[in-house]
Amino acid sequence: MNRKILIMILAALLLLPYGCTRKENPGKPVTSEEFAELTLQWFKEDVSADPIDLHFSLTHPEKYGISELGTSLGEVDSDDDGSQLRERIRTLEEMSTDQLTEDQKLAYASMLDYYRCQLGWYELEEDYTFVFTPNSGVNNNLITSFTEFVPRNEEEVRQLIALVKDSGRYLDDCVAYTREQFDKGIVQTDGVIDSVIDSMERFISKTEDNEVIRTFNENLEALNLDGEAEYKAQMRSAVLDEMLPGYRKAISLLRELRGSGKAKGPLNNYGKAGREYYEQLFREKSSSSKSVAEWEKLLKKKINTLISEEISLARKNYSTYMKWVNGQYNYGLDEAYEIFTALKQNLVTEYPQYPEVDYTIDYLDPSVTSDNIAAYYLIAPFDDIQSVNVVRANPNFALNDPNGYVVTLAHEGYPGHLYQTTYYYTNHPDQAIRYALNFSGYTEGWAMYAEESAMGYFTEDGVVVRLDRTDNQLNYYLEAYLDILVNYEGYSVEKLADEMDALGLNSEVAQDIYDVLVGDPAVFVPYSIGLYEMIRLRDMAQEKLGSAYDAISYNKVILDAGATSFDILEQQVSDYIKAGK
Repeated sequence: MNRKILIMILAALLLLPYGCTRKENPGKPVTSEEFAELTLQWFKEDVSADPIDLHFSLTHPEKYGISELGTSLGEVDSDDDGSQLRERIRTLEEMSTDQLTEDQKLAYASMLDYYRCQLGWYELEEDYTFVFTPNSGVNNNLITSFTEFVPRNEEEVRQLIALVKDSGRYLDDCVAYTREQFDKGIVQTDGVIDSVIDSMERFISKTEDNEVIRTFNENLEALNLDGEAEYKAQMRSAVLDEMLPGYRKAISLLRELRGSGKAKGPLNNYGKAGREYYEQLFREKSSSSKSVAEWEKLLKKKINTLISEEISLARKNYSTYMKWVNGQYNYGLDEAYEIFTALKQNLVTEYPQYPEVDYTIDYLDPSVTSDNIAAYYLIAPFDDIQSVNVVRANPNFALNDPNGYVVTLAHEGYPGHLYQTTYYYTNHPDQAIRYALNFSGYTEGWAMYAEESAMGYFTEDGVVVRLDRTDNQLNYYLEAYLDILVNYEGYSVEKLADEMDALGLNSEVAQDIYDVLVGDPAVFVPYSIGLYEMIRLRDMAQEKLGSAYDAISYNKVILDAGATSFDILEQQVSDYIKAGK
């Protein structure tokens, strides 16, 4: 079960790890047709397990034999024992892949990586996932799910109303689960609780004009259904009588827990079980089989290198550096569709031709924004990948940082998420099972890699481009490195500040950084590790191929591999290098 909204990083029930190594196990032959039939069945099982996932995954579920849409948000504390997962692994391990196509072999390897690592969650001593968090918790996911849920017909209108109505019950369960965690000594810090309460209060500050009601009414009017007034009244009641009271109960509980003195803070402070949880979480987020300890060393080394590079660039190009620092370089673009057009025109010098698809770009309402989210891409349904692509942007970010807005739209759109997703499923339309796998290290890594391309599209000043890229890498690698220090090594705010001082950073913001990392452990890991690995693989190809390296053909290899673990992706790149020598 994995929601198709890229900002939904880790909800209470979405514990989907990946990125582990695989072992080959030759078994009974399976034909390409048999494999396609099996994986299509698994895809249907996965997307139909949750009604919201199903809506975002398929425009016409009936064509896949799915008739039950579902009206329940499910349970917070699942009794799933992983038996279905184990059965899938056993089935795959007993196969011989000799008769499969290359795409199917990649799917097979990716599924094994994904499923085997997912088993790790069933082996943990304790679950330290908080359902209410500043960025990735249920409090944010429900809002995004309901505001992005566009009913396509009357049946889905009724379904959405039922789901919003069920949110009151679901939030009550979340409150009960949070209290159970508190009784076991698992509780968030006051700073994190304050941030969660603030975001919830922004949302409930609107009642009759609440964003869920507003978007529902707009979408309903576009359908021109009979009984429109009655449906609007039902949604109003669902929001005002069920959803908002649910948020108020959550706020009340968090205020009660605040100041209890029970918060242990970083996951390390929960002992061996907390560290094991973080290792599993990191593995999931990174799409990498390297250990947390390995990444700590790699990131520290790279950070020191980047700091030296930035200092050197500043000294050699002081005038340019000061203009860059003061924001005097401007890409000259501020309108979203104009930015997308410019990005598409530039990317063809480095990337394969993009497929022609429809997309919309809109601003988020301030009541549902997060200070840590600049924008997001809502993945189109698998069976309508070329028609329903949506990008949402935080208006505050767009207005306050126009250059950053351009780079953000490159991340979410071209050559980032929208391009990567539509390219893969346009060129590999039979790979439905890949749609149900969530390798966020790859997907966020690709989008970060796309940002770096965009930084070179709108200025001819090579020093500025190098400064942009160096600073971008430094910031993201620091986020993952500091996350490891806090949640894996157990650094206090004071010790974190000392490390930041030693690196020449502004330690006055140590408390703020600490609160973010404790509130959403590993939240930046997909971006940081993903970027690191994407750059490493590209640099490896450039170094080994020399003048034979071609950006378009290289990027095609990465795109055609699809979202997968970096172990598998590295093998694809190695094969490409061998073929090119």
